[in-house]
Amino acid sequence: MPTSRSVRVRRNHARYKRIKGWLQQAGVRNDVTRTHIAIDLADLLDASAQIRLHLDQMLGVVPSSPRAAHRALRHAVSIEVHAFTELKDHLARRERNWESRVEKALMETIDNAHHR
Repeated sequence: MPTSRSVRVRRNHARYKRIKGWLQQAGVRNDVTRTHIAIDLADLLDASAQIRLHLDQMLGVVPSSPRAAHRALRHAVSIEVHAFTELKDHLARRERNWESRVEKALMETIDNAHHR
């Protein structure tokens, strides 16, 4: 059963806050950077869940009639929207600076601990 939009928004916001807090603990110093990373990761997970939901529903349709094919098409279009806009855009942003922001902060924590 699909989750209502308001429930998805609340879950996504809670996930965003958790990710942002963890990034601060991990040593990502810049608040704007933490915000962007947290938004992207939370939205990536939401888009992935929507793709899975629509794929499962699409696979449950036998598109042998125009009505069923139309129903399957609605799910196919939803998959396209989530995969090739939402997911792709957030993923591209994270690919550009994940290593330089998150991995670097974690490595600095490790290095600082070794030099004490």
